Amino acid sequence: MLEPPKTSGYESARKDAETELAYVEAEKARLSGELAELDLRKARAMKMLTIARECLGEVASEIHPTVESANEDNDEDGLSFVAKNQFRGMGPAKAARRYLEMLGHGETHSLLVKALEKGSVRTGSKRRSDSFRTSLQRRPDWFVFKKEKGEVGRWELVEWQNAGAANENPAASQPGTRSLSLVSGAN
Repeated sequence: MLEPPKTSGYESARKDAETELAYVEAEKARLSGELAELDLRKARAMKMLTIARECLGEVASEIHPTVESANEDNDEDGLSFVAKNQFRGMGPAKAARRYLEMLGHGETHSLLVKALEKGSVRTGSKRRSDSFRTSLQRRPDWFVFKKEKGEVGRWELVEWQNAGAANENPAASQPGTRSLSLVSGAN
């Protein structure tokens, strides 16, 4: 008869270490998601604060270079709230979606690539910009690339397009649906 191998305290230490590593990785992922959500909330609050101050006349109306300027090389404003490793472990499409949600408006491809790189999105491609573009193009349910004549093209979220159409004509955004209104049922 064969005897079972004798286990030492190392086997138990290995199992404990593996359990601890799994817990730490899960906690890091959870906290990373919470941090990204807090960054999104912070960006929205900062945007609302700026708009409110402008409307109240407390500050002069600002022109945001990420929206108005075609000179992308000198623009770092859209990147200022992207932390290193913020998008680590995310694919380009998911990270781009999160970034655009945080930003709250469309972004040029080159600045989007810079933001994703700053946030530690990785790709095995030698041509990262092309790889990121392909990733976004493969998600037409998330992204649309808009280019007006004479302007620089920008990536936007599809729901922003749908929201604009719904505001203009709610029935137009959902074909085959009827527009309903509330009618009092009092007799």
